[in-house]
Amino acid sequence: MELFALDIGNRQVKIKSEKTLKVLPAYFVESSKYGDRMTMNLRGGKRQTSDYVSNKDDAFTYVWGKDLDVDIVKPTDSIGFTNRYESREFKLLVDFALAELARDYPHASESMLEVVVVTGVPTGDYMQNDILFALSKAIKGDHSVVVDDLSLNIRVKEVFVVPQPMGTVIDAMVDDQGAMQENPIEESTVGIADIGGGTLLIDLLRKMNMETNKREQLSEGAYTLYEAIKRELNRDGHHISVYEIEQMVREGSATNEYYWSPNGKTTLDFTQVVMRERIKYTRDTASSIKAVYKEFDRMQAVLVTGGAANLLVKSEFASAIPNAVFVNDSETANVRGFYKYGLLQGVND
Repeated sequence: MELFALDIGNRQVKIKSEKTLKVLPAYFVESSKYGDRMTMNLRGGKRQTSDYVSNKDDAFTYVWGKDLDVDIVKPTDSIGFTNRYESREFKLLVDFALAELARDYPHASESMLEVVVVTGVPTGDYMQNDILFALSKAIKGDHSVVVDDLSLNIRVKEVFVVPQPMGTVIDAMVDDQGAMQENPIEESTVGIADIGGGTLLIDLLRKMNMETNKREQLSEGAYTLYEAIKRELNRDGHHISVYEIEQMVREGSATNEYYWSPNGKTTLDFTQVVMRERIKYTRDTASSIKAVYKEFDRMQAVLVTGGAANLLVKSEFASAIPNAVFVNDSETANVRGFYKYGLLQGVND
């Protein structure tokens, strides 16, 4: 029995197995809209995308992968806050994610690969049985997917669902072999600010117990930042999509320099606009967190995690919340923790 971990966010999909750890977009494109892949590869080398056909929607082929070119066509995404786990888009992403991990296992193409999946939901959703049921139903059972003409069969035997921020905590407290290790979190009061693509999750952990009265789930994820940048650039006469902005921001965040080419020839410098909006987004995020945590002096730290944590301006955030601790590799901290949770349950023994 293999162990797979899935973190299917509103903007990114993080997946992990014993063999790999990947970050992929939470959107895809119907293949007839995407163009000739051979011609596209001539533009800039071979791109990391594949063709996927799921038995849940087998009349269509979808293009998905790390290098999905959002300049070509508006993708289909799964962002949503109501009945998300019952949507066709979410179920397709589950199939694609499972198939992407299963590609590393010959048994998946030869017969049926049996796996256990660990995933997570926001803490507010974790308390709602109907949401947990819908998510488990979307994942558990048989999945048949063709990836680049390779037929893969995956049977999810069991699904574990954990509160999403606990992924970061488990990652800090459990080593790669699934053994508990000493960590001051265990006896401390810590806040967890999980900044994702669509949501900002704010939780409080007191000696490993989650406080239900110190919790907030807000629609203030990275998408809020991308939309704000888009409004400013549109106001200046630039026709740029949210997907292009997301790509530009993620590519430029390491250097804090942001450039975009509307036609492949002209390069425009949007650094000033992006940095201004990042500062505003950072301040708004800090304000939302402070509204939930009113006793910072009694907290050891506020752990800042999630796929969009690196979009905050750290110096600006630290001036508002001095005990903030930015989690290393925060983009994949939760899915690493989900995987380690599976190890703690004895999967892969």
